[in-house]
Amino acid sequence: MKETHIFSLILIAGMLCFSVSINAQMYSIESFQKVAGKVNLYYKPFSGILAISYESDTLFIENYLSTYETKVINKNFLMVTYNKLADLMKG
Repeated sequence: MKETHIFSLILIAGMLCFSVSINAQMYSIESFQKVAGKVNLYYKPFSGILAISYESDTLFIENYLSTYETKVINKNFLMVTYNKLADLMKG
């Protein structure tokens, strides 16, 4: 009986850790001056915010739901196509 409760507790703890984990992706791009750089995309599940960072700059996209497509174009640009959460307050 105790073993079942311990296993259940471990399973629940693992699920909680998984649900608050951060999804991150990194893409290599090149500046127009031919300097290599990294663009990072971060998303914490259920936060509704996607963070896109490059060096010391970060862009936050609110009402984020999911990423449809992400790709590097001509080594210089990162295209992020994403789905947006519906705004329930708008009429």
